[in-house]
Amino acid sequence: MWKLFLVVLAVSLASFTHLLNLLGIDDWLERLQLEQMEYSVAARSTPSLHMLYIDEKDTLENVRGNFAQEEQLWRRQHALFLQALANAPKFVAFDLTFPSPNDGAEYQSANAEMVKAVQSATTSILLGADLRNDDTPDLLDAFKDVAWGWVHVGGKRLEHGASTEYVRKYVLARSKLPANVAVSPEDAYASLAVMMRILEKSPSSKARPSVRLDTKARRLILYAGDREIDRISCTIESDETGHNIATMPLRYGRRGFGEGDSYVKELKRLSSLANEYKGQIVLIGVKTERERCEITPQVKAYGYQLHASVFSDLSRNTYPRTLPGWANLSVLLLLGAIAGFGRSSLPKSDIEVDTKVAGKRKLPAGLIVLLVLYAIVVWIFYRSASVLFDVGYGAVAVIASYYYCGAAPALSAKPSENEGT
Repeated sequence: MWKLFLVVLAVSLASFTHLLNLLGIDDWLERLQLEQMEYSVAARSTPSLHMLYIDEKDTLENVRGNFAQEEQLWRRQHALFLQALANAPKFVAFDLTFPSPNDGAEYQSANAEMVKAVQSATTSILLGADLRNDDTPDLLDAFKDVAWGWVHVGGKRLEHGASTEYVRKYVLARSKLPANVAVSPEDAYASLAVMMRILEKSPSSKARPSVRLDTKARRLILYAGDREIDRISCTIESDETGHNIATMPLRYGRRGFGEGDSYVKELKRLSSLANEYKGQIVLIGVKTERERCEITPQVKAYGYQLHASVFSDLSRNTYPRTLPGWANLSVLLLLGAIAGFGRSSLPKSDIEVDTKVAGKRKLPAGLIVLLVLYAIVVWIFYRSASVLFDVGYGAVAVIASYYYCGAAPALSAKPSENEGT
């Protein structure tokens, strides 16, 4: 028994320090696990979400230049859009930022119309914003009482041996104060997807949405006013500025996420939108080169699609989550015990397999059976509870326990020539 505890302790320490990631194995296995899960748990939009996109080359009849050149003048069109919708949608979210406009009269006029439409809107409005260098939102003063979400998509990761960084996690929130100043739970700025989740559960504009980081429990707490409405399991880490950020693995399928409908086309039929968007959640995003994200070498997406994907997972409670420390330790202990027992009970004939990590190796059939059963358990847990295992360390626990903790096969004594005579 002491051998089992020793193996589990060693594997737990390796898991805590992410030892396998010195060779990029943790990152690779996480990505592989999420990609394989797509075959059984596809990423899809929540039914009430209606996405609209603006292409950077889109133009308007009354605006000289395309969207990329005259984005601020489109605020007049946003105002008309909001007025046409009235109180039909559940809420409208913009994956667009609204800093102070240029000084020209035309820009000021378009901005004034947008401000008036937002302030008088009869449905909830969620605006996008970036953070300034002083960690305050780059948002018009006129919108200080309007809900907003951080449009920053999130964590790029350079995997071992790769030359390009890919977006492999999503930043759910960022603390308002540096990590060495803040206390737990601490006030934080929420991402657009998280703010959409709050408005989905509490669409009333009277209850101001907010979030707090619980660094000890590894939870992001969502509030509508003073009322707690949800908790999201997450990873808490520090970013390059010294602030705590809440992140989770990005689950974005190889088949991509829907792009939605053209915003320009919708602007041409404003009179019919209120009936069609009744009770819907409307997300407006842009397709520009700046907003284009690389998920893998084969998969690309725009920022609004990533926000929509994460929001849909939060809405359906299918977002990826990891096990807490005590649960991970319990799983490793159980895997080790089963593997140790399995050595004396399962077939021991060798079978050659491609390990993908250490090349082709001959492994006992019993060990292969145990690893297959482990893979099935991983699949069941993700399918039923969206739990991501540290699969590498679970496999190490199975292999180490099989060889080190299992009962060695008894060797039959060779009968002597004179035996029985």
